[in-house]
Amino acid sequence: MVSYADYTLRCGLRQPGIANGSGRPVECPVCGGTEVHPAGVVVNPAGQGFSGDVKVFQNGVHIDQTAKPEGRGVLVMFGFGCDNGHQFALTWHLEGGETIMRCHVLPDGRSSPIWKDDGLGD
Repeated sequence: MVSYADYTLRCGLRQPGIANGSGRPVECPVCGGTEVHPAGVVVNPAGQGFSGDVKVFQNGVHIDQTAKPEGRGVLVMFGFGCDNGHQFALTWHLEGGETIMRCHVLPDGRSSPIWKDDGLGD
């Protein structure tokens, strides 16, 4: 797993301007490439009496009302794939009053982007 500190430095999340509306490309934590596309989004609610999650993938939006919570706080995950075949997920998880960001490198493979302009227009 890539450490938060390494990923923070690589992605420039602590650079001035990032929080002020300017942007920069998401970088693959494996190869540093910037040709990265979103492959999925998962939101899992807080624990203690809540269940269910919402997943968004290329084939649509899925709601599972029986999914168990991941810990006590809400979990938001964005999955990505890079053009070199690497896959990774960025997660934000509320833990003990703090939101913790993590990067998880996943097994290599080709992922399908959630949204992609097919060039056909409206």
